[in-house]
Amino acid sequence: MHADKDGNLAVVSVVFDEGKANPVVAAAWKQMPKSEGGKSALATKVSGVGLLPANRDYYRYNGSLTTPPCTEGVRWFVMKQPP
Repeated sequence: MHADKDGNLAVVSVVFDEGKANPVVAAAWKQMPKSEGGKSALATKVSGVGLLPANRDYYRYNGSLTTPPCTEGVRWFVMKQPP
């Protein structure tokens, strides 16, 4: 999710197939808090580029956030292919 200086929101959505673990997701997952509600900064950077598919075609639509407060006016970019 991205918010610009004016508060406009954009979300890039990537759908994954079940199966082999994605190394970028695995690297981030290792650094997540162990308990519910825990918060911490990632100790090492994780690049989102490894989450994107080689084919960068996408569907675009205007919608809202999927969690409260369900803010409207969000630009969604849904990747057509899994990574």
